[in-house]
Amino acid sequence: MRNPRSAPSVFLLAGGIFALVGGIFLPIGIGLRNVDSLFFYAFGMLGAVLFGVGLALLIIWYKRRKVQQAVVEGGKYVIGRIANISRNYSVTINGVNPYVIECVFQDPDTEITHTFRSSDLMEDPSPYLDSDEIRIYINPDNLDEYYVDIPSALNKVVVHH
Repeated sequence: MRNPRSAPSVFLLAGGIFALVGGIFLPIGIGLRNVDSLFFYAFGMLGAVLFGVGLALLIIWYKRRKVQQAVVEGGKYVIGRIANISRNYSVTINGVNPYVIECVFQDPDTEITHTFRSSDLMEDPSPYLDSDEIRIYINPDNLDEYYVDIPSALNKVVVHH
């Protein structure tokens, strides 16, 4: 038995693939600019577009990771309640829709209930959860910046080989 692993970020996967393909096509197109203008435009422009899109996706992924890291390092967290564990049908990895944990937290000061979603998980986390409470790191100034601390809510499982 093992803890469920996080799914790789769609931004990281797609960005890496686009940047790699664009990084291959772009130099081929530049190398062909004196041979045939059709190949230059086909490879060079397509490579530039793919590389640009890939780079943009990687930048988005990097910025999200930095926000997540800053929130965790800030140390401000609340205890939320797990409201739902479901599949994320907007993402498919190797033909599988990952799981996501939805948590709710009611702010005692404003009595507003906030819903937070975890990162994607490749396995159902239900059998590994200790309780229905989970730590959610937040930026008090911007609640859109948060991190659902899945490892803190999981049973401590050690795999022996």
